[in-house]
Amino acid sequence: MTNPLVSIIVPVYNAQKGLSRCLESICSQTYQELEIIVLNDGSTDDSLAICEQFRAKDPRIVVVDKENEGVSRTRNAGLTLAQGDYIQFADSDDALDPDYTQNLVQAALQHNADLVIAPYWMVIPSNSSKTGHALETLQTSLGIEPEAPKTEVHKYGFLPQGVYSREDYARRLMQQPASFYYGVLWNKLYRREIIAQNQLGFAPDVHWAEDLIFNMGYLEHAQVFVSIPEAGYHYIQNPKSLCHTQIDLRGIVENKTQIFQLFKEVYTRLGLYEELQPQIYKFLFAFSESGVPSDSLQGALLDAMSRLNDASVQPEPSRKTPRRTPQKHARRKKPRHKEGLSIKQKVAARMCSDFFAFYPTRVQKASRTAASRPRGMGMRAPLRIRTSPGDSSCTASRLTT
Repeated sequence: MTNPLVSIIVPVYNAQKGLSRCLESICSQTYQELEIIVLNDGSTDDSLAICEQFRAKDPRIVVVDKENEGVSRTRNAGLTLAQGDYIQFADSDDALDPDYTQNLVQAALQHNADLVIAPYWMVIPSNSSKTGHALETLQTSLGIEPEAPKTEVHKYGFLPQGVYSREDYARRLMQQPASFYYGVLWNKLYRREIIAQNQLGFAPDVHWAEDLIFNMGYLEHAQVFVSIPEAGYHYIQNPKSLCHTQIDLRGIVENKTQIFQLFKEVYTRLGLYEELQPQIYKFLFAFSESGVPSDSLQGALLDAMSRLNDASVQPEPSRKTPRRTPQKHARRKKPRHKEGLSIKQKVAARMCSDFFAFYPTRVQKASRTAASRPRGMGMRAPLRIRTSPGDSSCTASRLTT
């Protein structure tokens, strides 16, 4: 039995810094039956020259030089050219372990799988951390020699090893609905026949989570899903990428509501919507492993609020209370926090408030019946923010009358 051909699609745009590393890792795969489709999407740097250098060394590489149209149209062009039995995707600034494709193909053949999914490594370079930049600036201003930056590496994988039906895979996906693990392309192996027969592709007018939308379309047509334990893809976090630079709060909410509607439609067709409705609504407030640019969710909230130019959020001055002399045998009272919300608490509260203001009725519908909804569909009840002193987390609910 001959080994099946795997087409690896690599869109390229101004990626000269990491492109050689990426192409070298693909060409060095232990699995040799590869068709490597490299599409230069109108780069203005030396990316095309690097692609040509690798094509001269490896005849399996096909280089396409096209005008700039965006990553979705570029991937669609790659799907049109692909001749492999299986499809694999890679981003031009990432890297693959030598046995990565071999592990994917082996699992696909062993279980006759339509999709194989694998854990991945998230690599956070030292120069991509906003906190790191701030600390280095502070140390320099104080005349302190900055510490050598460190690169962080994290492994992500949420699906236990095994074979899954479409319904079981869909249920597992809703346990981590906003995860990169389920949403991205590059930790998966696809059957090209399914993509071609169902005319699956990437929406050109979608600039955020276009890969998740593609995966949801593929989910509806695939039957056998396999999860393997070996991580072989190194996702190099890029601070200049779309998800790290465009985090306008309103844009996030709009995109999330679009994806939420897609989830609702797909899971309704799968007959799983009623069963998984709470998890589907959870997606509206969920973050991916790397969906925000800062090092923590709190940092992301602050960053998002700063982009809204909200000057109204200011920390309140602390109020010192007079020290009381403890009385003998007196019952110790719990301290009362009168200082109000911290700046982080206010940021979190404001984000919740903005979300309900932008998208009120569907969130209300998930938490109460129509009979108990206050003031009708067209009017919103006041928003109550619940928070704990010293904690930046908060929950939001509407007051009922």
